[in-house]
Amino acid sequence: MLNENSSDYKKLLSYYYIGQFSKVIKPHSKRIGFSKYNSNINITAFKNPDGSIAVCMFNKENQDINFNLCIDNTTFKDTLEHQSFISYLIVN
Repeated sequence: MLNENSSDYKKLLSYYYIGQFSKVIKPHSKRIGFSKYNSNINITAFKNPDGSIAVCMFNKENQDINFNLCIDNTTFKDTLEHQSFISYLIVN
C-alpha cells in the first residue's frame, strides 16, 4: 500500500498471500471442487495446465488444526498452525 503524501509504503497481509498463491497457481488454471469437514479452515484448489494441483489453506483460528488432504487414493496428514496460510503443489 502506497502513501500518497510520501514515499512510504506498507506490505499488507494480502501482499503475502497473493505471493503465496502465485507460487502454486499458474496462469490459465481452473478452480476445482473440494470437500472440507472443518469450517475453521478456508480452502481453495486449482488444477494447473500441466496437470498439477494447487491447494491453498488458511487456518483462521487461534489453535493448530490437524487435517488429512486426500486426492484420489492418496492421503497426506499434516497440521495447519494457528493463524497460518499454507499451500501445496501436488505433481502427478
